Amino acid sequence: MMIPLDQWKSFLKTTQLTTGSFGIILNVFLILLIIFRSPKHLGAYKYLMIYISIVEIVYSILEMITEPHVFTNGPTLTVLRYFKHSRIGRNQGFYLLVMYAGTFGQSIALFGVHFIYRYGAVDNVFRKKYLGERKLFILFLIPLIYALWWSSIIFFFFQPSTESDEYLRIPLLQNYDTKVEDISYLIVFFYKPNEIGYLEPVWSAFFGMSCAWFMMSTSFFCVFYFGIKCYTKITKALKKSKMSSY
Repeated sequence: MMIPLDQWKSFLKTTQLTTGSFGIILNVFLILLIIFRSPKHLGAYKYLMIYISIVEIVYSILEMITEPHVFTNGPTLTVLRYFKHSRIGRNQGFYLLVMYAGTFGQSIALFGVHFIYRYGAVDNVFRKKYLGERKLFILFLIPLIYALWWSSIIFFFFQPSTESDEYLRIPLLQNYDTKVEDISYLIVFFYKPNEIGYLEPVWSAFFGMSCAWFMMSTSFFCVFYFGIKCYTKITKALKKSKMSSY
């Protein structure tokens, strides 16, 4: 039995509002704990945690406002938002999606930054060599660079057009009972037909998605690499402390 489209939209909206509100409340609570209850010797780690919480709050707010839906059709990937009953128009909705994508890129980068900093906390040589005052500022700047990078990719390569409007018109009516004029969206064309009718790759789309894969792979590499090194370092330190206690 299929769920009616209106009920499905209502379910998604309720879920996004609930999880988004829950995320905002938890992160605000975490910021208050960090400011008023954390030990004074935490140093820059305190600011990193506040930084992460603020980014997650902004991400949650943008997700609740944007209410993004992912739609695939043929060789395309579309992220869309409805604006028919919204005060935010079609063009503004696209910029909202760009901002939302930027905070996603920033959140991805913060995973890696967090683990790099945590390893520096247990390895004095690494911290002095790579996480000095200026270098630490660069480390904190990387998530902002990722946000700007991914937002630029979306803005320049995945903009809607008259061609994409016509391409999505029938699939949107069939699958969502929605007119293309009632949505804001970003679209990735992986392939397009040439003059003969054969599909050819759209290299700008592959370049854009390769940037996304690079961002995610570098961040998760840092998570696993520095996570394992941190675990190994702490384990060795604990073994030495146990041996010295006998």
